[in-house]
Amino acid sequence: MSPGGDAGNRLPAWTTDVLPDAVAPEIHIRTRIGIAEMKNAIEATGALTNL
Repeated sequence: MSPGGDAGNRLPAWTTDVLPDAVAPEIHIRTRIGIAEMKNAIEATGALTNL
């Protein structure tokens, strides 16, 4: 993880790298689902309204 880079993004950037490359499509799907769940949870708590 690394800090967000621009003023419009205060959330960290998350990089996922896996081996072997053959499992990358499955990891991509799971990562996208995880991102959506984190977004929903953050929005539900209103945690970003004071940033």
